[in-house]
Amino acid sequence: KPLLTLDTARAPAVALRSGLQLLVAPNGKGKSTLFQTIGGVLSALGGEIRFGEGGERLNASSDVLYVSEYLTFPKFIYPSEWIEFLSGRPWKGELEREIGPWIPRFRLEEPFTKFLGRLSQGERRKITWLAAHASRKPVVLLDEPLDGLDLYGIQTARAILSEWKKSGRIVLVVAHQVSEILDLSDQVFLIRDGALLDWSSVVAGGSPGALGSDTFRTKVMEFYGAGN
Repeated sequence: KPLLTLDTARAPAVALRSGLQLLVAPNGKGKSTLFQTIGGVLSALGGEIRFGEGGERLNASSDVLYVSEYLTFPKFIYPSEWIEFLSGRPWKGELEREIGPWIPRFRLEEPFTKFLGRLSQGERRKITWLAAHASRKPVVLLDEPLDGLDLYGIQTARAILSEWKKSGRIVLVVAHQVSEILDLSDQVFLIRDGALLDWSSVVAGGSPGALGSDTFRTKVMEFYGAGN
């Protein structure tokens, strides 16, 4: 299975395998900085990020798809062109057949015929979900990917996440809407003093997925309310 190893000078190495990894922390704790470092937007201040069982240095440009919370779009291109750009694959042919069934599930039949500049923020986020699904990069970073999605969008995004889990991709998600994603998470991580901490190592009380979203939120708040 794919393996992503975060080995920094400030904290013990953390190994992430295929599946969905949920990252939960208050604002200002470094979630976006971590994503930008893995995604190659920022340079690591120390240590290294390795990918694969051989421990080779991660190549962010070829191995990582980083979908930022702050989505920006060119106004005068069509959704299919945006998917081509983000996935690095031509639309006509295999990609169109692969993505086509997801368009009605997102309720995007009509928006798909319009320029991106004429779509709502939620519709553009749905298009970006399709582009991420079309990408073949093994590591996916999603920063608040459910913001702006309607009920159809959330349901379909969950189905896509399930597909990624089956395919063996490593998916890291920052989401404050934990109730929509907690049950799909294979691991949950918290941040303290710049270190990425596995939930099971710092929080007592069982698996996060078995707690229910309300209890989970309470335990997260207790953890960070204790000076962490």
